[in-house]
Amino acid sequence: MLIVYTVKDLLESSENLQIRLIGKNLGGGVDREIKGIRIVEELDIKKYMVGGELLLTSLKVFEKMSEEMFLFHLEELNKKKISGFIIKRNESIPSYLLDTLFKFCEENHIPVLEISQNQNYFGIIKYILGQIYNKEASSRLYFVSMHDIFSGILLNESNLNVVIEKVLILLNKMLDNPVAIYSSDYDCYASSEEEPVRRRTCKF
Repeated sequence: MLIVYTVKDLLESSENLQIRLIGKNLGGGVDREIKGIRIVEELDIKKYMVGGELLLTSLKVFEKMSEEMFLFHLEELNKKKISGFIIKRNESIPSYLLDTLFKFCEENHIPVLEISQNQNYFGIIKYILGQIYNKEASSRLYFVSMHDIFSGILLNESNLNVVIEKVLILLNKMLDNPVAIYSSDYDCYASSEEEPVRRRTCKF
C-alpha cells in the first residue's frame, strides 16, 4: 500500500536524518509527494525512474559536463516530476554545477536538500521506503534499488579490477563497515580501505 509522504514530512521527521533544506527556494516545492527514491550514479538514470522520485546525488556523475548539457539533463529529470534532490557536496565538483542546480530548482519549485559528506545514502533510502510503503513492499523495492545499482556497475564497467573496487566501496557504504576480499592464504586481494588489516587465524 502506498502512503502519501511529502518532502515536508521528511523534513519534519523525528528521525535523526540530518537533512536540511538549502538554496534560495527555501520552502518551495516541499509539498511535493515522494513516490520513490533513487541514487544518481549514471547519466541514463531516467530509464530506471517511474516518476516522483527523490534523487540522491553528489553531482559527481555530472562533474565533467558543460553547463548547457547539465541543464539538459535537469530538464529531462524534471519531466519525470521528481520530488526533489538530496545532495552530498563534494569539493571536486565545479561550482557552476551547484549554481545551475539551485537556479533551475528555484525556477521550477523543486526542493533541494543536503546531507553531510559522512552520511551514507542507504539509511535514508530504507527510511523513506518504509514511510511510503508497507514492510513487504519497501523490502522488495530496496532490493530492486540495490540490484539496479550493482547491475549498473557490472554492465557499464569492463575492467574487472575497477568493478571489484566499486563493488567493495558500495558494500562499505551500505554496511557502514570496511569490506575486503582475502585469498585462502589470508592475503588481501582488494579492500575498501587503503590499508586493510591482515587477517589472522586462530590455531586450536
